[in-house]
Amino acid sequence: MMKETKAAAQAARKAGKAILSYWGRNKGVTMKGRANFLTKADLASQRIIIRELKHFGHGVLAEENVDRPGELTWVIDPLDGTTNFSRENPHFCVSIALVGREPLAGVIYDPMLNELFVAEQGKGAFLNGTRMRVSKTNALDRALFATEFSPYMDDAERRKSVECVRQIIGNRRVFRNTGSAALDLAYIAAGRFDAYFQFSLKPWDYSAGLVLIPEAGGVAEIAGRLIVASNGTLHGGFKNWLML
Repeated sequence: MMKETKAAAQAARKAGKAILSYWGRNKGVTMKGRANFLTKADLASQRIIIRELKHFGHGVLAEENVDRPGELTWVIDPLDGTTNFSRENPHFCVSIALVGREPLAGVIYDPMLNELFVAEQGKGAFLNGTRMRVSKTNALDRALFATEFSPYMDDAERRKSVECVRQIIGNRRVFRNTGSAALDLAYIAAGRFDAYFQFSLKPWDYSAGLVLIPEAGGVAEIAGRLIVASNGTLHGGFKNWLML
């Protein structure tokens, strides 16, 4: 494992501990935009991660207003699922990726379940040290789908997302909208979800997942402002079915 990956995993755990210190306390919730929240925990987590990783000298792209690109860049979501966290819904995570011309390493940490998802390009994906694989689901009618509705979507993307969900429901398929895009992608890698799509995600939402999912045997791709991910077996059929 690269020294950067080990450091990112340690930073994610420390950030997760800081986030949990705000659980059940005044979280200092403010609004960044429509349906887009910020808490004290977001800021504390980001400070810890940047402090823990700064000695590498890489660039930083972080959700809370840090954009210092480099040849290699840390892409950081200090608290993905802030709305869930602010309402004490226990589904959120820390996401850190190391990106060059493409994502090289990804770490996603769920502090509530103490689950650490880690992957490096070409070296596999692991959950708490155990090798992870995508699901073996081979038919759309047995698949568990996931999506999110980003506050950054434009009207056309929102209409398309609603139509895709209508397709899923109308065909009596099962889907989840959990409130944490990064954790959804980790769940694809872990075989807990079979297929995922979302418009208008930011790099800090998906960059770690772009390493985790392929290293677990699945497929994750970005097409403009859309990400589609799956266990691989369902990928072509899933995209055709949703007309993406």
